[in-house]
Amino acid sequence: MNAIFDKTPAVEAQRPPYRLPWSYLGELVRDGITPHPGHFRRRHPRHAALSVRAGAIYELGAASDYYRRMAPKGQRYVLTNIDASAEQRVDMTDMALPDNSVDAFFTAFALEHIHEYRKAISEMRRTLKPGGRMLIVVPFLYYFHGAPDDYVRFTTSYMRSLLSGMKLHRLFGLGTRALLVAEMFHEKPFTQQDSSPPLRFLYRMFAAFCTATYMARPRWDAVFPSAVVVLAEKPLE
Repeated sequence: MNAIFDKTPAVEAQRPPYRLPWSYLGELVRDGITPHPGHFRRRHPRHAALSVRAGAIYELGAASDYYRRMAPKGQRYVLTNIDASAEQRVDMTDMALPDNSVDAFFTAFALEHIHEYRKAISEMRRTLKPGGRMLIVVPFLYYFHGAPDDYVRFTTSYMRSLLSGMKLHRLFGLGTRALLVAEMFHEKPFTQQDSSPPLRFLYRMFAAFCTATYMARPRWDAVFPSAVVVLAEKPLE
């Protein structure tokens, strides 16, 4: 098997939650990445460490190199987007890649921006090698964030249905009620909120407080997940 993320069987109820370092609160107050995307770059290595024996990890819909830092040093990691400024231009709904040619895909907070997201998943299935894996992070309880637009939200049940026929190693909701509130109060310009700078700062401090309550007692919450995480493997032919 070429693509290796983590071969531990999925027992989500017993899986420990992600942890964030306390230093992250300073990043959050300084208008850094919000808690749920931040989880995936900073912690937990069993979810974040991506490695492939041969070939490359393709990040689909990459807006920056933020998540590249998860991959081991020396790992070939290709940033793709439909924008020509990406390392490799890739249309997720019509990939110019051969069948069964990709070792691993990673995509985070991208599928919700694609109107034909089912076609994007179909393309990932087509181009992934047998035994290859895809690690997908999609929003559920998450604010509107057009880039350039925002179409859909996903539940764990819906992701299980969309990936029917794939071997699911992980499928769980990421977040808690406290982190959901933190996301809601951390205003950014692209979210089309126009609070005054002082009020925006106060909101950010409240978001940091909510995040701190999670950091003091990390746990998963199946009722209030802001995002859904799925690690799926293409069956061997």
